[in-house]
Amino acid sequence: MEDNHRYLSSLATLKAELKEARNEFEFLSKYVKMLKSGTQSLENILNDGKSSSNKMGLGFSEGTFATTSTTMFAKASDNIDHGVTIKEEQIEWRPRRRNDRCNVALTSVHLSRATDWYFDSGSSWHMTGNAAFFTNFKEYSAGHVMFGDRVREKIIGKGSINQPGLSCLQDVRLVKGMSTNLISISQLCE
Repeated sequence: MEDNHRYLSSLATLKAELKEARNEFEFLSKYVKMLKSGTQSLENILNDGKSSSNKMGLGFSEGTFATTSTTMFAKASDNIDHGVTIKEEQIEWRPRRRNDRCNVALTSVHLSRATDWYFDSGSSWHMTGNAAFFTNFKEYSAGHVMFGDRVREKIIGKGSINQPGLSCLQDVRLVKGMSTNLISISQLCE
């Protein structure tokens, strides 16, 4: 009888572990699909290799345009008005419109690790806070970086990073106190 209780207890534990494993498998499958589609989209953008000045393919065609309007002249008149009239315009106050930009940071759904890198469309440079990543590094004081929450951090230096699973990144800034690693999409496209 005692063996049956032990077997039933083991069976219940194994069923719970199986359910947890299935949930984790489903989660990881969705995660991999998301990464594949995001990676494919980024590769398509990078493979296009369009510079910001190239407008081809966006409905723009460079060239001369034929004008359809004709110039019309007014008939001469003996009536000449030498009076000067000044029109007063009323200035209406309107609040300044903010030019809000929507920057994108591609993040992961799992817990962040110090070795994770994130694509960021609002970042000017590749940046990290971990000096151990650098294969070559040069110290210099180049000012500060301001983040979206208006916090300023000092740039300590820059260098190259060549990590497994990450292509070689040039001109990566080492930023004091930075806890995440950012890959600048604009710097990749240059």
